[in-house]
Amino acid sequence: MSRAVSRQTPTRQPVELKDLTLLVTVPGDPQAVRTFTDAQSDDAKSYATETGGMLTRLPR
Repeated sequence: MSRAVSRQTPTRQPVELKDLTLLVTVPGDPQAVRTFTDAQSDDAKSYATETGGMLTRLPR
């Protein structure tokens, strides 16, 4: 079962890979994976809630 996805241009500022600390995965939808920084933790929580995803802290 697939769902329609609307891709929007990101409004977030570019970050370095080393600054990514949070990962949101959406069960059954590998294309919906998104990463976030600590400063974007509210966005990460919102995205996880909206998509039914799982928020995971990345190892340092």
